[in-house]
Amino acid sequence: MQKIGTGPEYQGDAALARLLDQAGAPLDVAGVRDLVQGVLGAPPARDPDEWCLLVAAEPSRALVAQLQALKSVLAAEAAAKALPPVAERVSGLRAKLRE
Repeated sequence: MQKIGTGPEYQGDAALARLLDQAGAPLDVAGVRDLVQGVLGAPPARDPDEWCLLVAAEPSRALVAQLQALKSVLAAEAAAKALPPVAERVSGLRAKLRE
């Protein structure tokens, strides 16, 4: 399991699924992952936990902690796939233009 930053560790999809069931959430883990991708693409909210209300009307602290942990994991994965440095991209573009 991955630990990102100082928040709680993501305990995995099975643990998240149990918490979703306990909260009566209409989304499954795949739906939550899709939602988190949208949250990551949106501007930061004033209340960083507010988006969790989209998952369950009354999420438990444990569910909010796991949602935030998943968000951190997915953000780290996205950052790892980020674009190469500008100099490398410009060099690649120049090489393509010379072809």
